[in-house]
This record gives sequence, C-alpha cells and structure tokens, in this order.
Amino acid sequence: MSVTFNDKNNKQGLYQHLLFLTGQNEASLPIEDATRLINFALDRYTYLSILSSGYWQFDDFGNSTFARARRSLISGQSDYTMNADYLTVERVEIQDSDGNWHKLDQFDQNSLNDESLNDYYSTDGTPQFYDIVNNSIVLYPAPDFTASRALELTYKRPFNHFSSTDTNAEINIPSIHAEYLVLHAISRSTLRSLDMNMKAVRQDVADYERMIKDGLSRRDRDIEHQLSPNINVRK
Repeated sequence: MSVTFNDKNNKQGLYQHLLFLTGQNEASLPIEDATRLINFALDRYTYLSILSSGYWQFDDFGNSTFARARRSLISGQSDYTMNADYLTVERVEIQDSDGNWHKLDQFDQNSLNDESLNDYYSTDGTPQFYDIVNNSIVLYPAPDFTASRALELTYKRPFNHFSSTDTNAEINIPSIHAEYLVLHAISRSTLRSLDMNMKAVRQDVADYERMIKDGLSRRDRDIEHQLSPNINVRK
C-alpha cells in the first residue's frame, strides 16, 4: 500500500494520521506546521538510513536518477567543490587521458603524521587517491590532463522534502516505516507542552528507530561482509 502525505479525499495520509493521534484538527495544527515537522522527521530518517544502509543503497523512491554526479577534470587542479546535498561519498572514479575508468582509493592526510600527501605526489599525473575536506574533494596527484565529465562521484543524498501544497504526494520510503515520520513529528510537537505522554511517544520513536536501522542493515543478507585491507601509499 502506498502512503501519501496529505490525503484530503480518503483521510489516509500522514497529515490525517498526525491529526488523529494528536487529537487536533486543521485549525489547531495547520498543514504548514505539520509539513515542517514531517520534513524534520524525513531528515532524521535520512540520518538513520546512512547509519544502517549496507550494499543495498537507500535513496528516495521519487528520484528519477541515480545518486551520481560527474565533473570535468582540469589539468593541474586538485580541489573540486561538491554540492551541499552530498551527505556521504561512497565511490570516486576518474576517466584517464586514454578514456579508461579507474576507482580511486580514499586517503586521509592525518594518517601521514608529519608528512604531506603532496610530498608523495608533487608531480601531476593520473589521480590515484582522494581526500575529502569540508565540501571539497581533493585528488592526488592533480590530473595532468583536462577531460570533460571525467570525475564521477557516487554519494548519498537526503530524502526530498514535502511542501505544504502537496496533495496525495507519495511517501518515498518503505511504507512500513511511514508511521515513524508521524511519531517523530509528535515527539517534537510535544516539546511545546507538558504532555505527560511525551515519554511514551519518545519510546515509540526509539523503538521505530531500532527497527528501521535493523531492517535497512539486513536488506543484503546474501552478501558476505568482509574486512577491507588498508591502503599503502608509496612514493
């Protein structure tokens, strides 16, 4: 069954469920306030999904494209700005000057102690490693060639927010998790009151969060998880 955000006709949407559980009506809990509360719940759901997702990657069902982006490589430039909605970077690939694609390994300069990765790769060439600093991805070495759409990032992005004018817009998460959005919204709205049921609502939210994380982390049980070897950087 698909769950919608605001089902004005059949009264089966998230907004209607929020009104029902809180005993409020559209006047006391306007759609604008409900939209804000549920969007914050979606942000929390994004966070839980990032913590829990395995090889089977999560994404908003409403997205029409995969969470991948390409940038052009510029000769001598190592620093490339990422979009703000790249919550985590899962994979980085580059297309070399011969047109072949290569996966880059992530590297953190902190692991070099007193040395700099620039000392290892002071000469431009074909990038082999990348580091993430703030909202930038830094390639080592910097490319010694320019190529269009030759840097590809696979990333995780937040779930799309609703607007208060959305009617019958589907909830683009598994339907068995839909009520979590309402419970989280209730837990936030009760901060304005001295409702003695707040503790029970927050316990329901905690139970849902455990269920969501457990379920998402078990979606790919046919894949054996293995330890990854450390990356050795050589001059």
